[in-house]
Amino acid sequence: MNSKSKKAVKSLENHHKKLSEIKTVQEGNSWKATLKDMLNQYIGSESSISKRLDELYFTRKETQIHNVGIGHSIVHVYDESKKQDFSNLIENSISFIRENGIYQNPNRKNFLSGFNNGTIISGIVVGTGIIYGAGHFFGNLEKDREIIKMERELNKQKATNSNLENDIKTLRIENEHLKVKDTTKTK
Repeated sequence: MNSKSKKAVKSLENHHKKLSEIKTVQEGNSWKATLKDMLNQYIGSESSISKRLDELYFTRKETQIHNVGIGHSIVHVYDESKKQDFSNLIENSISFIRENGIYQNPNRKNFLSGFNNGTIISGIVVGTGIIYGAGHFFGNLEKDREIIKMERELNKQKATNSNLENDIKTLRIENEHLKVKDTTKTK
C-alpha cells in the first residue's frame, strides 16, 4: 500500500473514531458532509460506496398524532442506532482502499496534475530564477571570452605593427646608407 493510500486509511479511521462523539442531527450532518468529501477524494464520487452514503441518515421518521387538532405529522428524530450504518460504510471504504488503492482521476493525464497550484507556481518561479541566473552567467562568460579574443587579436596586431615599424626603420636606415653610398660614388 502506497503512502497516499495509508494516509487515506488513517484519515478514515480518525473520522470513524469521531462517529461516537455525535449526539445531534446537526453534528451528524456536518460529520457526514466531511465523510462525503473524503469518500469522493479517496474512492471517487461515482463509486457505489459514495452513492450509498447519500442514502444514510442519523434520523428515523416518526408519525406524531396531534391531540389538539385533527391529523398527524411525520417528524425526523435522531436515532443513535443509525451510527452503525455509517460505521459499516467506513469499514467497507477502508477495506476497498486497502485492496484497490485510492481513486485516480482519469482526467488528470499529465505529470503536473499530481501537484496543486501553489506547488506549480513555486516551481515556475524557481525555474525562471534558475534559467535567468544560468543565462546571465553564461552570457557574461561568453562576453568575457569575446573580450579575451579581441585582446589577443589586438595584441597580435600591435606585435605585427611593431615588427613592421621596426622593418620600416631598418629599411630607412638602409635607404639612407644607400643614398650616402650612391652620392659618394657619383662624386
